[in-house]
Amino acid sequence: MVKMFARPNAVVQIHLTHPAFFIRLSVLLIIALLSAAGGAWAGINVWTTNGPYGGFVGALAVDPSNPQVIYAGTNNNGVFKSMNGGASWTAMNSGLVTAPIQSLVIDPLNPQTIYVGEFGGVFKSPNGGNSWTAINIGLSGASIRALAIDPINSQTIYAVTAALYLPGSPPPPSGVYKSINGGNSWTASNAGLPSSNYNTLAVDPSSPQTLYL
Repeated sequence: MVKMFARPNAVVQIHLTHPAFFIRLSVLLIIALLSAAGGAWAGINVWTTNGPYGGFVGALAVDPSNPQVIYAGTNNNGVFKSMNGGASWTAMNSGLVTAPIQSLVIDPLNPQTIYVGEFGGVFKSPNGGNSWTAINIGLSGASIRALAIDPINSQTIYAVTAALYLPGSPPPPSGVYKSINGGNSWTASNAGLPSSNYNTLAVDPSSPQTLYL
């Protein structure tokens, strides 16, 4: 317990009369030291910084079959992967064009298959990020704002695009594109959709034919 006695025009005196005070003081000192070192106190309702340190993180995804496996798409340094719940990260960029990544999704039926959407197109990894291949037939020149996978038939993928305005080249239409073959080819799926740039898309998990944009 801490008792405080105040006198007019006098210094406040503090009397420490309980050992619990020293325990609390020690905890506060440890938190202060961790904060000064750039860390954080991991606990309930407290965020802890664990990297990756590759620039702004634009997308995150957790392996549905193993929550210790996490992927992060960054603004300038590609994709990072953690195998230990974010304690450490490894760059996974073989074959990946380094550009701002805006979307990253994991195949719910085959978590080794990953897709990233970035400025200029979609890339696919069939092996947990070890290698990447561009899959942009029908998407050339589009900036990918969002990706979504049909949870029942993961060969069906949707890409939300915004046109990249490159001098001398007409931009492709913005909107929604659909692949029914795991990203090997894409077709526009914009009937009834107002012409605009969109940023996200959700698939109804109980009725995957229903989409929200």
